[in-house]
Amino acid sequence: MIAMGIRKTAVLVVAVVTAVVAADCQTERPPTGRPAVSPVVYVQHSPGWELIDWTGKSQGLIGSDHLGIPYQSPDGSRLELLDGRVMDQKGKVLSSLDLSRSRSFAWADDSSGLCVVRQTNALQPPGAGVYVLDFASATSGDLKLIASFTIGMGPDIAACSPTSGRVVIVSASGYKDTRTMQEVITFGDLRVIDFRTGAVAFSEAFPTGNRSSEVSWVAVSHDGAFAALETETSTRIVDLTSGRVVRTMEPLVPWSFSWDDARLAAGAGGPSQSSGEVVDIATGRILWADSVAGRVTQGAIAEPGAGHLMFFVTTGELNDLVVVSPSGAHRTVAKNVFTAQVGPCPSCSAF
Repeated sequence: MIAMGIRKTAVLVVAVVTAVVAADCQTERPPTGRPAVSPVVYVQHSPGWELIDWTGKSQGLIGSDHLGIPYQSPDGSRLELLDGRVMDQKGKVLSSLDLSRSRSFAWADDSSGLCVVRQTNALQPPGAGVYVLDFASATSGDLKLIASFTIGMGPDIAACSPTSGRVVIVSASGYKDTRTMQEVITFGDLRVIDFRTGAVAFSEAFPTGNRSSEVSWVAVSHDGAFAALETETSTRIVDLTSGRVVRTMEPLVPWSFSWDDARLAAGAGGPSQSSGEVVDIATGRILWADSVAGRVTQGAIAEPGAGHLMFFVTTGELNDLVVVSPSGAHRTVAKNVFTAQVGPCPSCSAF
């Protein structure tokens, strides 16, 4: 999974509503929080960025008169730039955010703004300490304090949902194994913070010190209702409203829940060599497994307001974008592309 410092992972969100999608969704749990616009993904184009939908059709271009790689909101209706400016799909600047002391930030699932974890002062070292959680409006740039908290490892935002009223914070540390040259990540805890009151609604501390029981990868649903926690021996799905384990599976790298929380996009074989799968959470049945030999999944995201999942896969070059329907039908919508950034990065503070 690609990341730039505290910038979020280069995974994408796109969606299109077609008769086929509608037919697929008739047998699924009703989706929640359907966005007002058809979501798009930003693919690098010379010059600038091209907007494509979930069928791979171009929906326009946006100029390149900005800095770095944009971080798009889940539906692609807004972009956050490296200098803190927020713009819409037409390139109109909506606001300018002060992210100078941010340790982690993530777009809200309704694209209304960003949840931001801030250091309490400019000299604060990364890692354990006291932090402030704010919400920054995309249209005004105004900040609203949600909570302050103390944490034992570097904090990251795993979900930001004004609609459900939940923000999920995880902590992580990591190192590079000098023998395998692989990054080794250990998650310390997970906590659900009430978006409106700042109170901790749920928390779980993870075991550390024994690699076989340590949580090595985390994915949280967009609404903060479920978490998938991977260890060396299993991946368990936890209901974050009650703490109940709803399913335990063989160890899979969890990438993303579908928008209706019914399916999990995951990878078999570890983060650096995973092969994509879609698992039905209620039954544990594998609905789709990537059959292309040597192809590695680098991430996956959910279609906002609907049931499809998009996988970012590669055979060594840039990414191909593979869309998988709720029934397991799949199609490649783009090949060998470089994409904007989207989605929370729960492990970015580990390094």
